[in-house]
This record gives sequence, C-alpha cells and structure tokens, in this order.
Amino acid sequence: MKQFLHLITFSFVLLFSSSLFSQQLKTNAFFLELGGISPQYSINYEKIFAQNRSIALASRMGASFTRSTASIPVGISLITVPGIHHLQFTVGVTPFVDAYDSFTIQGSDTYLYLDSGLGYRFENSRIPFFGFVTANPLLKLDPTVDSLLGNNDEEFIFSVGVAFGYKW
Repeated sequence: MKQFLHLITFSFVLLFSSSLFSQQLKTNAFFLELGGISPQYSINYEKIFAQNRSIALASRMGASFTRSTASIPVGISLITVPGIHHLQFTVGVTPFVDAYDSFTIQGSDTYLYLDSGLGYRFENSRIPFFGFVTANPLLKLDPTVDSLLGNNDEEFIFSVGVAFGYKW
C-alpha cells in the first residue's frame, strides 16, 4: 500500500511538472517598451508565428511619436519556451524621423537604426502579463548619404530596454 501511494504521488508530481514545462506561450501581445530597439519608447504589437518545445519565433512592429520625432521599430525575436523565465534575442530595423513638422518630412532628418537585443523575459502562461529587459546595441545610419558605410555619419549607440505588456 505504501509503495502504491508513493507511485501515485510520483505520478501527480510528474504530471504537474510536465504540464508546467510543456505549456506554450500565448501568441499575441501588446506592450510598451522604454528604450530597446527604438531610440526612445515604443508601443508594440507582437505575434508568435512559430513555436516548438524549446523556442518560439515572434515578429513585432511598433510606433513611437513625440512632438518632433517619429519611429517605427520592426523586428524578429527568438524566445526560449520552457518555464516562466526566458532568454530573448531580437534583431530589427527602425526608421526614425527627427525634426518633422505636422507629419511632413520635408526639411527633417531621417535615420535608420539597425538593432539587436539580448535579454531576460518573464512570462507565465497562466497570467496574461509579461515583461522583459534587454541590452541593445544600435547602429544609427543616415540613408540620405550616398555611401551608407565608411563615412562619419554612422553612430554606435548602446540602449537598455524595459517592457511591460499584455498577452492573449
């Protein structure tokens, strides 16, 4: 009888732990990111388009507007899946317009940020909220210059991103 109780207890523990680690991430997300792959902040939508037992691939697109700047970060993220603690790697591109007036870009400065990020993501599949922190090297390019690389208009910037969002 004692061995039978141990077997049942072991079976429940095994069943609970396997369901905890095999749960998939929710596929849609809306989040606010401060810093990160956008030069200032961005409001983003993320969609997981591929997922297996060990990784998930997500695409993201966002927007950021201030009184005189606008940017649209676009990227692809690779996220580890098991558990609630995840590693996240993101690559993307962010068109950025500086000093625009009333949504006309005439006379404004346009830049292109090539970006990547590596960080930690907390996401529990049982609750709809998540967050992440990333370290992001950004390469700022001026696409209006004839030669994109090899001139003095490139700038390397390091950014830290912090994001909080809702998943469904």
